[in-house]
Amino acid sequence: MGNHRKRARKRAPSAQIFRRSGCCPTILAMAGLCLLLMTAGGCTGGKRYAPTEIPGIDASRLIQTARSQLGACYLPGGCSPASGFDCSGFIQWVFLQQGISLPRQSRDQYQWGRQVNVDQLRRGDLVFFATDKRGVSHVGIYADDGRFIHCSSPKGGVREDKLSKGYWAEHYLGARRILP
Repeated sequence: MGNHRKRARKRAPSAQIFRRSGCCPTILAMAGLCLLLMTAGGCTGGKRYAPTEIPGIDASRLIQTARSQLGACYLPGGCSPASGFDCSGFIQWVFLQQGISLPRQSRDQYQWGRQVNVDQLRRGDLVFFATDKRGVSHVGIYADDGRFIHCSSPKGGVREDKLSKGYWAEHYLGARRILP
């Protein structure tokens, strides 16, 4: 009878890498997509300024831009109207439309600008909340008349709420003025 040697199937180089590394191809593909988004701009872009160097921008246009996204979806880690926003991604996107690139995380945004008392809030000020025990965990943009615009949750998306509303008043942490 003859030689019954099994033929070794040739695998694509990428399949060998996945097999050797033990990583799931889906995870590696998503990591590659994230890297591509970061290098192509992703959630960042625009000119960066130190917290005290931000040039004057029009607060009315900033609020108009924020209101143009009312009803947009919530997406954890989201930073665009196409996919959805989380709270800090929404703030970052709104300011980026004015040519200003803010940090991505709410806790980092809380370090920018200067502190403002609640009774001195102006349009465009950032308002921060501690919704968990870790400190700064939520951010919105003060609009006017005690109202702020923010991306709240999967149920609410981008919406406008009153600062004096029970939940928000209880979790209010402080405000920062980014605009001159």
